[in-house]
Amino acid sequence: MNIFKGEIWKVNLSDKIKEGVNTQRQLGVRPCYISSNNLYNKYSPTVQIIPFTSQEKKFSPVHVYIPMSCGLTKVSTALVEKETDIDKTDLIEKIGECSIEIQKEIERAIQKQKGMVEPFDIYRVKKLTNAIIQVYKNKELDTSGLIKSALLDEFKWYCGSYGYDYKLIFNKYKNNCKIENNVRKLIAI
Repeated sequence: MNIFKGEIWKVNLSDKIKEGVNTQRQLGVRPCYISSNNLYNKYSPTVQIIPFTSQEKKFSPVHVYIPMSCGLTKVSTALVEKETDIDKTDLIEKIGECSIEIQKEIERAIQKQKGMVEPFDIYRVKKLTNAIIQVYKNKELDTSGLIKSALLDEFKWYCGSYGYDYKLIFNKYKNNCKIENNVRKLIAI
């Protein structure tokens, strides 16, 4: 059986839990993402999977939206925090494959789940917010607008890489900075 990372398989997770045991694990026959590498998939009797759910979930930085275009019958969420090993005999059939972009999102979520990504740095956000405000206050610092643009791009990228809305974060921390009213009107990010 050829199994490759990034594929979506229908998996039988029903018999993995003893009856009567209360658990938060995903059960039943459900689509799952193959998260183990191709060498492991080729030689091991097990594979690592990330189960999907079609139930609506609260936002989590380790949940990844999976569209129907990946071979699903319903829009789903990959529950990266529930990654586990299963026996290959529990694989029923391949039903699709995630795009490269979605695979990258899942990889980032795995890194967050395993603590391989630094936590969201409030100090960095405050420094960027303050720098953006200083550029707005003192136009002589940035006559071409390149500094302001670079700071805003970095701020947007940093917040976005953690799944945060940069506008909400900026508005939260700009209130901690001393800004005159005329400058506050200019900074309508």
